[in-house]
Amino acid sequence: MARTVLTVRELDARNTFCSSFTALTQAVDAANGAEFEMEGQDDKHLILIQNAATSAKTVTVKAGNGLQGVCDLSCEVAASGYTCVTLESGRFKNVTGDDKGKVILTGTDANIKVAVFKLP
Repeated sequence: MARTVLTVRELDARNTFCSSFTALTQAVDAANGAEFEMEGQDDKHLILIQNAATSAKTVTVKAGNGLQGVCDLSCEVAASGYTCVTLESGRFKNVTGDDKGKVILTGTDANIKVAVFKLP
């Protein structure tokens, strides 16, 4: 089975409400994780993470393979809780190999659900 390919929603303006989104979060594949594309240089993304389980679960953003990609970033999300993180491309974007241009996330299981927003 393949990784879940996350939809990136682009926020195109500051100080304005964005249009409503349907099916906001996508489940992270329990075995293979999830991925999304960071297309440009110096991109910044907001990641909204939901734990749909009745116990705490962990989400991990894998370090990219560029110069700044030195370690993973993990967080335990409380039962039925939410958290968010902003990511910059220098630390988390893969710059070479099969995952070039991608950011990889893993979760304890499919109860970890994610939404990705590209910041303006």
